[in-house]
Amino acid sequence: MNELSKEEKEMVVKAMGFTKGHWYKCPNGHFYCIGECGGATETAKCPECKQVVGGTGHRLAPGNQHAGEFDHSNYASYSEEANNPLNWDQNQLAALRL
Repeated sequence: MNELSKEEKEMVVKAMGFTKGHWYKCPNGHFYCIGECGGATETAKCPECKQVVGGTGHRLAPGNQHAGEFDHSNYASYSEEANNPLNWDQNQLAALRL
């Protein structure tokens, strides 16, 4: 697998335009993105290795995982952690109040 550089990952994230937490990886470590809310609602095959990617009911298929290293996110966008205000960055919240 060809590893993307930090700069290439940043360009891909910027081009896709999603908020943090939309990036995942298949059981073999190939990256993919889930649009809309970022929660898995359907499955597909990884174009690289043909493993199942995505999931159903906002739950990832076995072996798939959040890829925070791709977009520097701490949590998947559709997760209890991301939607719990106690986990939000207080500095970012203060900026929103301005």
